[in-house]
Amino acid sequence: MKKFASTIIIFILVLCNIHAEELFPDTNLRIKERSFEIGYNLNIVLSNNLITAQNFLQERMVLDFDNLGGSLNIHTGMSYTPFFINIRTEKGGGWGLSLNTNVFGSFALSEKIFTFSEADGEKSDSGFAVFTDVSMDFIFKIEYFKIKIKPSVFLPVMYTRPEIVYTFDTTGESNLSLEYDAQIYTALKIDDIDNIKLGLNSFTTVPGVDFSISVEYPLSRAIGIFKKFALFDFDVGIDLLNIPLNPSTMNHYIRMTGNITLEGDKIESFLKPDISKDFSYGEDKKKVFRPFRTILWADWRLFGNHLFTISPHFGFSINLLYIEPFSPEYGLQLKLDLANIFAISLGTRYEDRFWKTGTNILLNLEIVEFNIGAAVSSKEFLDVPSIGGVGIYIGLKIGL
Repeated sequence: MKKFASTIIIFILVLCNIHAEELFPDTNLRIKERSFEIGYNLNIVLSNNLITAQNFLQERMVLDFDNLGGSLNIHTGMSYTPFFINIRTEKGGGWGLSLNTNVFGSFALSEKIFTFSEADGEKSDSGFAVFTDVSMDFIFKIEYFKIKIKPSVFLPVMYTRPEIVYTFDTTGESNLSLEYDAQIYTALKIDDIDNIKLGLNSFTTVPGVDFSISVEYPLSRAIGIFKKFALFDFDVGIDLLNIPLNPSTMNHYIRMTGNITLEGDKIESFLKPDISKDFSYGEDKKKVFRPFRTILWADWRLFGNHLFTISPHFGFSINLLYIEPFSPEYGLQLKLDLANIFAISLGTRYEDRFWKTGTNILLNLEIVEFNIGAAVSSKEFLDVPSIGGVGIYIGLKIGL
């Protein structure tokens, strides 16, 4: 039985290898891309590693600070495009315009804070930023290469990288201190948080400029592999995102500082900590860049068309909001596409220091296209009990 099944599988693979395009035609029934379309996108994700799926699987919720895996980490991200327009030409080129808002950040506290472990100046990694931008897309082809260039003018609405420092010394009397310093830069000049004045004169931030470039190359067809082995039909590409040209300059900030101090070995001293805080406004030039990303990717079409595609990718990001700006990024997506009318994809990726695993569904009615998705996130790869976040994606396109 096993030999028979193996023979059938080999026969199918060979048959598909020789006649992939004949068995699965990709052009006759497939809905063509719209030459003109407008739409919007919304993507939101919230994650943490304290309250996870494991807490809800128990009769009594227990927060175990000893199993935080190094720190408490709360992560948020959002990308919102309230409007975009795309125009495509018959030769595969085109251009587009979009308005975008991106929110990302994390709040992290060292595990040592919750376990009252000894530490000398232990720093926590936190940051938060809100960007808005106007971007243009220019798509054109040079022989086999498909190139997309996207210049952007961006404005940071808010940007902060607070410093939280924890110290606990038990060599003599117990001395514990937790100090924080949050300098929150804003696009508006704010002198009174309770009386914010809106107006053109209130905007003191100078916009920045960056650009993205993507290059796509049909490698297997260009070098002739596809003609001999139709199963090996794949494109490769590289995305360079947010290449800085000129940073934005923010000029005003709100500053919040304070510390919590506990001294002595008696429990009374811990019940009455020394707490101080301060709130102020100031001026200071802050150069701000958007996070830079480099992604190498491939689309492998198993049947010589778009029916089933496997898409791995890997790369890295540099985000100056974090103490360690460099972070690897990688993932894998599987996609089933039925004539560009219905498509479903399943994928997992490590992005912005969290794993995100989810599915996406596309329904294309030619004039209207709907795109919805959902994901779960965790600090560890496919660790179901550690899932502590969810994400949603909604997209709509209308055109001809």
